[in-house]
Amino acid sequence: LAALIGKARGLCAAALRTAHIDREWGSGLNAWVLRSFWNGWVFPVFCSAESGVSADICRRLDARLAARQTARKAVLLPNALPVLEPAGVRSVRLDPHYDWIGGAGRLCSQKDPLTLLRAFALLADENPRLRLVWAGDGPLRDAWLAEARRLEIAGRVNWLGALPGLGVYLPQLKVFVLPSRYEGLPTVLLEAAARGIPAAASDIPGV
Repeated sequence: LAALIGKARGLCAAALRTAHIDREWGSGLNAWVLRSFWNGWVFPVFCSAESGVSADICRRLDARLAARQTARKAVLLPNALPVLEPAGVRSVRLDPHYDWIGGAGRLCSQKDPLTLLRAFALLADENPRLRLVWAGDGPLRDAWLAEARRLEIAGRVNWLGALPGLGVYLPQLKVFVLPSRYEGLPTVLLEAAARGIPAAASDIPGV
């Protein structure tokens, strides 16, 4: 928005926008109105160019009526991976006697961590060495911990909270999991793949 204002006032030559997910502004009626106004009309008409982090998002951007009228195509601009860990990363050590299944991200409805708990509960009885861990915090933290207790798997679930980097955490996992309901191009999945870690992810666009 600041770039659009700057462009309109002649303070900058161009206003560029990158779309990371196709459900910006959240969910509900208000979010739909905001998406319709900003994503459906303002951005395609007034931005100098738009990009998407995945081919699916680019297709959705190009399918908007305003975008078709301007005949401007979205540019594919995938997420980049961090090369170095941030300074001062705290060490994370998981008990090597167990097989860790782990995820990372904000504990919110988009990431759907409660479904992950329920899926893990189905596997837990079959393999006593399995443990589940999550790195990240968010509004569903209390619900996550309560659901683990309800499913009687709290002793096999570890919550690490938010980490400044995943370079120490990811290599300790046997499988990385991404239970999200929707994504753009999840950087954390790319990080796991770059480290050769097997992944189980939701069957959603962008993944």
